[in-house]
Amino acid sequence: MASLGKQYEKGKKGTEFVTEDDLLQDHQPFYQHSDDQQKVSLFTVRDGPYSQRYKIATIILGIFSTVLVIILIGLCVHFNGVSERHAVLTLNSSQIRSELAQLRVDNTKLLAFKKELQDKHEEDSNTINSMRSEVDTHKSRFENLMSRYKSLEEQKTKLEARISQLEGSCGQCPPKWELMNDTCYYFSVSSGNRGWNEGREDCRSKGADLAVIDTVEKQEFITKALRELRHSSSHIYQNGYWIGLKDDVSEGTWRWLNGSELVTSYWMPGEPNDDLGIEDCAAIYPAGNLRKSWNDVPCSHPLKWICEKPQEKQP
Repeated sequence: MASLGKQYEKGKKGTEFVTEDDLLQDHQPFYQHSDDQQKVSLFTVRDGPYSQRYKIATIILGIFSTVLVIILIGLCVHFNGVSERHAVLTLNSSQIRSELAQLRVDNTKLLAFKKELQDKHEEDSNTINSMRSEVDTHKSRFENLMSRYKSLEEQKTKLEARISQLEGSCGQCPPKWELMNDTCYYFSVSSGNRGWNEGREDCRSKGADLAVIDTVEKQEFITKALRELRHSSSHIYQNGYWIGLKDDVSEGTWRWLNGSELVTSYWMPGEPNDDLGIEDCAAIYPAGNLRKSWNDVPCSHPLKWICEKPQEKQP
């Protein structure tokens, strides 16, 4: 204790402290009376060169403490706001989870409904395709029926014309003969094919001769009649009919059976050509062009023939 001394020890910053011995001896009270009777603490900080710095530091610490308090208050307020928002977000999160669960349920239902619609669409598509196929089939049948109907109408027209011709020739021409103006015509449809001379002989046996076509009216009438007949061959040159026209006496000079020379002709394109130098007899064919249906043929070639004779006089 003695080593501590009985004097005041001066601090580095100008503050004096009471030693331990002084405190123990208590020879000096903590408060002394000065002249002005004021009590002065022994721990009173004396004015010195560092006192101003302590004041500034104290002020700064006070400001800093105030700022910290303000910050703490602000943080508390912010925390309360964050807590409220967190509570709201928690509530919203719960609602969102509930809505999400509902959306998932709705999505499952929509997927099932979509699958049902797809199956229905596929079924409807198959039904539509089947109906289209049936429509196409019925359309094709209808077109075929219409084609047959038109063909039957044409045949009906031809038959009516044929009936009219037969009725007109009834009593004026022999059976199976057709009347045109005052001439009866016979078409050897079912008598087989023969050469030109044999065909003429058959006509003579019927009191007639091979047809002489010396007018446009006769030409068109006979060609139309041939086109309405049934023919055994699909090749047009096998379906010819002999007529009373030849050039066997003088090549290129065609004459009718009555001796008259040919004036107006109705040859096919490129005919007569006297192929191989043996085509001396004329035949008429069921050609598409009514005025171009003749062809020169070898007289021995087997074809059908056309006979003509005047109509029978009524008693």
